[in-house]
Amino acid sequence: MSAATASLRLSTYLDLGESVMNLHRDDPYRLKDAMRDAVSLLRAINAPFALFGAHAVAVYLTEHRSTEDIDFVVDASAADAFLARAAEFGFQDESEETDLPIRRIRHHHGARLDIIFDTTGFADLNNTTTTTIPDIGEVPVAAIEDIAYSKLRTQRSDWPRDPQKRRADYNDLVALLNENPQLATSIEQRVAPPVAKPTPRQLEMIKALANAIKDANLDNAVQSATKGVITTIAVFLAIAAVITAAIILL
Repeated sequence: MSAATASLRLSTYLDLGESVMNLHRDDPYRLKDAMRDAVSLLRAINAPFALFGAHAVAVYLTEHRSTEDIDFVVDASAADAFLARAAEFGFQDESEETDLPIRRIRHHHGARLDIIFDTTGFADLNNTTTTTIPDIGEVPVAAIEDIAYSKLRTQRSDWPRDPQKRRADYNDLVALLNENPQLATSIEQRVAPPVAKPTPRQLEMIKALANAIKDANLDNAVQSATKGVITTIAVFLAIAAVITAAIILL
C-alpha cells in the first residue's frame, strides 16, 4: 500500500467521522481541526508520538468504520508539557482522574481525543510508519503489529471496555488479520512465547486470537499460529496431572 493511498484513506475517514457526528449536533464537530491542532501541539513540545486507535487502523485497511474520536500514544515524559500548553491549542482536559495514563481531552470544536501517555503497553514510538494528511502534514502512525495487539488485549475479561466497543475492536482485529495474514504468528508469539507459562489473561487472548484467525478465514494460519502455544499448554497440563496423581497416591 502506497503512502498516498494511506493518506487519502485516513483523510476520507476523518471526513466521514465529522459527517456522522454533525448529523446530531448543533455545534460543529471538527475531527480534522482537532487532529491538526493536536499534531501542532505535539510538534511544539517535541514529543515523540504516534497516531493510534481506529484512525490508525484506517491507514492499514481497505475498508474501515468511522469513529468520533482520535487516539494518540505519546511519550510519558511529555505529559506535563502537553497538559500545560493544551489550552493554547484549543484543548481542555476533561479527565475525571488525573493519575491515569490515558487522558480525555476535548477540542474547542467538539472533537474528543484520548492521549495515551503509556508507550510500554501500547506502541513502540521507535517503530512507526508515516502518513501525510492534507492541511496537517506528516503524522507518525503506530505499527500494525502494535495496533493489532492492542485490539486483542481488549478481549480480556478484565479489560475495562464497553461490550459494544470490545466487539468493534474484535472486528478490527479480524479485518487486520484478513488483510495481513502474517500478523497471526507475530501476535501469537507476543501473547505467549513458547518458553513461557501462559497466565489466565494470556489464555483468554490466545482463545480470542484463535477465534479471530478463524473468522478471518486463515485456516492454515490457525494451525501455525496456535501450535506452539497449544503445545506449551499441553505440557503444563500434563505436569499438573502428574503432580496431582502423586499427591493422591501419597
